[in-house]
Amino acid sequence: APEASKLAAALRERGASVESISATELRAFGVGIDAVGDVALKAGVAVHALSEEHNSLEEAFLKLTTHEGKK
Repeated sequence: APEASKLAAALRERGASVESISATELRAFGVGIDAVGDVALKAGVAVHALSEEHNSLEEAFLKLTTHEGKK
């Protein structure tokens, strides 16, 4: 979707790493939820939902030490 691509580009300009989940869903790393909203507003992109994901230290360790994050 052009809007998702536009937002992804704007977030990358802000220094975020962006992963496309689907045509209408992005995952951004290295930027807070408030900043995502601000970037979307400045880029003129409507955002219908924002959520934060927090992994535990154990989850992060397992992802780093197991093959593709799977046991």
